[in-house]
Amino acid sequence: MNEPPGRVCPLRYRYGNAQLRRYPVRRHHTRISPIPSPHPSLCGVMVRDIHLDALAVPFDADRWEREFLASWPPESPAYRSYFSRIDHGPDYTLEQVYTAIPRQDAAPAIL
Repeated sequence: MNEPPGRVCPLRYRYGNAQLRRYPVRRHHTRISPIPSPHPSLCGVMVRDIHLDALAVPFDADRWEREFLASWPPESPAYRSYFSRIDHGPDYTLEQVYTAIPRQDAAPAIL
């Protein structure tokens, strides 16, 4: 989701893998680094001197899903814990992604 230039884009961050969706409908990943991303950021914030960016991570989602299901069938604990989120995304809306409680040590990035 690209925000119009100049719009503040606060994020909720949770580090993890790209296959577990951070945003509904789309598969993105969180990048945490002391240097700016060399890749286009969908949106991001700076916390002190650390850049936190949402990046699109291209991968073969269909293949990854087949491999997941081959390893963890529907009756497995991993399937019950993760597959719905892998397949459908998290249980929050895109509007909620762009809602954040302001923090003193966070400076929203303007894209």
